[in-house]
Order: sequence, then C-alpha cells, then structure tokens
Amino acid sequence: MVDDANIERLLNVAPRRADTGCMDFSFSSLFSGLLVSSIGGGLFLYGKASQKMLILGAGLVLSILPFFISNPLLLWGLTAATFIPLYSLRHSL
Repeated sequence: MVDDANIERLLNVAPRRADTGCMDFSFSSLFSGLLVSSIGGGLFLYGKASQKMLILGAGLVLSILPFFISNPLLLWGLTAATFIPLYSLRHSL
C-alpha cells in the first residue's frame, strides 16, 4: 500500500548528515572563499613578478585554501595565520 510514510521513505534513500564534509554553499562561505582566493592570486602574481618566494608561497596557499575549508571563520583564521610571517618579515622581504 502506498501512503505518505512509504513515499517519504522511498524518496529519502540516503538522508544527508551534517557531518559528511560537504561544501557549504552559504553566502558567507562563498564570499569568503572568493575574497581569500582573490587576495591569494594577487599575492601570487606579486611574488612571481618580484621573485619573492615567501610571498609567492603565501599566495599559493591562500589561492588553494578555500577549496578545502568551507567554514568562513576557520578560513579567515588561517588567512590571518598566513599573513603573520609576511608581516613579521616585511622589512627583510
């Protein structure tokens, strides 16, 4: 017999769990990823043009980081952690 409970059970073959590690498509996640990767692309191009390997490496890390981190707070925290060596070594670069 087909009733609402059987239809819901058939349609929900694999219920989605919150801890599956899927990408979060919220506005804050997408905007943060776009902004951080744009900053990383700029740093990468500047490091390549000026042949400064630390800046080039930081730009590469920031360009790739949003592909693996979907939490905006964690993404901005790791972005800040990437800028610490650049800021502390700014006069020697």
